[in-house]
Amino acid sequence: MGENMKIRIIKFILFISLVVIFFVGYNKIFRIKLDEADSMKIFYEQKENTIDVLALGSSHVFGSINPAILYRDYGIACYDLCGAGLPTKVSYYYLIEAIKTQTPKVIILGIEDTSLDGSNDIGTEYSYLWTGNMKWSLNKLNLVKDIANDNWIDVFL
Repeated sequence: MGENMKIRIIKFILFISLVVIFFVGYNKIFRIKLDEADSMKIFYEQKENTIDVLALGSSHVFGSINPAILYRDYGIACYDLCGAGLPTKVSYYYLIEAIKTQTPKVIILGIEDTSLDGSNDIGTEYSYLWTGNMKWSLNKLNLVKDIANDNWIDVFL
């Protein structure tokens, strides 16, 4: 391999590294900063295998369950991984994400819709809201592709 080829390979690797660093930084700076979007961000801060009950669903779920009271009165560690208007199919991907680090004894799933078949168009703005704080993974990519339809590349990036 010639000296010119080695230099080209090094330049290419540096370029790809800069692109990755840019996208990671961009995602942190321009992420959606709403309470609903923070439920996933805060979830990642939980210690492994410390959640007894995992609640998934829309505002009907987080409005009906109070983790503080469950813990205070019964010693049950509950986490609300919910969001306003969160469709059932998004809860499915949240559950996949959650069981990577947690082994809850009980899972509460609020089913407000039947959009598992993809018949309900969610819209790009909500796709950003529900995926913005998820860690980069194949699960996140699958969720984005499932809910953002033709705009999945824009949402993922």
